[in-house]
Amino acid sequence: MVVDAFDLSGRVAVITGGGTGIGKATSIVLAEHGADVVVASRRMENLEQTAEQVRALGRRALTRRTDVRKTDECRDLISATVEEFGRIDILVNNAGGSKSFSLDEWSVEEFENSIALNLRSVFVLSQEAARHMVHQGGGSIVNISSVASEFAMPGLAPYGMAKAGVNNLTRTMAAEYGRSGVRVNCVCIGFVKSSGFVRAMEAIGRDADEVARSSNAIGRAGTPEEIAFPILFLSSTAASFISGETLHLNGGPPVTGPW
Repeated sequence: MVVDAFDLSGRVAVITGGGTGIGKATSIVLAEHGADVVVASRRMENLEQTAEQVRALGRRALTRRTDVRKTDECRDLISATVEEFGRIDILVNNAGGSKSFSLDEWSVEEFENSIALNLRSVFVLSQEAARHMVHQGGGSIVNISSVASEFAMPGLAPYGMAKAGVNNLTRTMAAEYGRSGVRVNCVCIGFVKSSGFVRAMEAIGRDADEVARSSNAIGRAGTPEEIAFPILFLSSTAASFISGETLHLNGGPPVTGPW
């Protein structure tokens, strides 16, 4: 008998930032492989569109308006998931983003906002989800990081700091929860044609692939689906011996330099 290691039937996945881009693609890919899905973000209209596509695949979907910068809303998201489905098996910490300012222009308030969005939310959601995963005997957490965690990127100092923290938190949580059956991994992404990135490039009259061309060996930006399938892998039993790792999804090393 051949076992489908990518089958997520009977499992429940929570995806933050699930209304667009990588979050939406991940929600659909996990649902295609059997998972029931909880999608969360600040905009309900985007969430409902994702949920409709999940339900069309025959899977259950729950939408939850959540500002991950707010600790209580993070905790409520996990509680609502367990109340609705009775368990949580997969958490994808996808919500994040940044503004761009020079170092002398970043205010303390904007700095703290970036840390809350990109790092503290990952800590709070993972802590809450892990409690349930430990109790039920296992689970998988996948964090979304960025190449900004590893390179100096002027204008994005708090974002890069936060994502570097996510990389370290991934390893620490993997070490703490591994004996309880909870795996924690990270994907570190480069340029990806999410709706936000494409809009930003269009605003300055640039093509997303053109901007990404010099940054990687493949010579183009990635697609949300190209991030979603590695997340599926890390969420599934196909990756049952993988924990504490950061998988780089950036199109390969640059040919002409870092950027």
